Amino acid sequence: MTTVYIISAPSGSGKSTLVDVLRKQVEGLKFSISYTTRPPRGSEQNGREYFFVPRAEFEGMIRQNELIKQKIPDAASIFVLPPNREQLEWRLRNRGLDSEQVIRRRLDTARREIENYDKYDYILVNDRLEESVDRLKAIVLSERLRRSGCTMSPEDQAKLAIAEQCRLNNIRDRVQPILDSFRDGQGQGQKQAAGEFL
Repeated sequence: MTTVYIISAPSGSGKSTLVDVLRKQVEGLKFSISYTTRPPRGSEQNGREYFFVPRAEFEGMIRQNELIKQKIPDAASIFVLPPNREQLEWRLRNRGLDSEQVIRRRLDTARREIENYDKYDYILVNDRLEESVDRLKAIVLSERLRRSGCTMSPEDQAKLAIAEQCRLNNIRDRVQPILDSFRDGQGQGQKQAAGEFL
């Protein structure tokens, strides 16, 4: 039985790093190339890391239900969050890939994306890479085990317990301060952006 994992995150949250490490540590994972409206960065190539499409085309795909979880109702969905707005802004700036205007736009987009966190099965706060990888690995392996119907060993049950901590209903209290940091930072970011770009 094949399990599909949908892993989403605002730009700069560390999703690509987490997925790269996960693929090295967990056997049998195949990478499905997703779509993005952002332009390629660095050595990225269309069809390798992402399919790069114009926003209008992407929105058309959404309208035609080509990208929605309802197409794969059994998929396990995981949303990766930065620990707070300040940390995300720091990560975006330190990548050195984007202009100030693009960083501001990414932060605003991240705020909107984060507000939809409750549409996911699991929430993974990427605050410390090694721990985040362990949690992501636990989610993936526990979903495999749960769906296999096999008897779980104590080690398997430990993985399941780690994954359950990331379940939407068990992490809402941890998410609220992250949401608040984006709401609080929004006004400050808009004032700063207005002063710099208008």
